[in-house]
Amino acid sequence: MKEDMTTPLLIIQVVFDYFGVPLFYQRVRNRERKIVLARQVSMYYIRQTTKMSYAEIGEKFALDHATVIHSLKAVNNFRDTDRQFRSDMVSICNKIQCKILEGRPEINEYAYSQYDTDKT
Repeated sequence: MKEDMTTPLLIIQVVFDYFGVPLFYQRVRNRERKIVLARQVSMYYIRQTTKMSYAEIGEKFALDHATVIHSLKAVNNFRDTDRQFRSDMVSICNKIQCKILEGRPEINEYAYSQYDTDKT
C-alpha cells in the first residue's frame, strides 16, 4: 500500500468514530477507557499502515515513544485474549481500508475491473 500523508489522520478519524469518541480527545490527557482504547487502536493501525516511527506516532497524540510502544503491546494483548476485541479490530480494519480506497479512484477502478461480470 502506498503511504499517504493523510493516512494517519484518516485512521484516527475512523477509529475514534468507531468508538464514539470525539476527535477532540486525540491530544487531550484523559484516561477514560474508551478514549484510551481509541488512541491505542489508532496508534496500532498507524504503525501497521505507515513507516512512521514510535516518536512520530506519539507526536500525533502528544505522547512519548514509550507510551506508543506500551499501547501497541496492549492492543496485541487484547487482540490475543478477547474475542470481541478481535472482531472490533476486523471491523475497524475494514472501515479503514474502505476509506483509503475511497480516496484512490485508480485503486477502485482496478478493483472493479477484477470483478467485472461482463467479461467473457
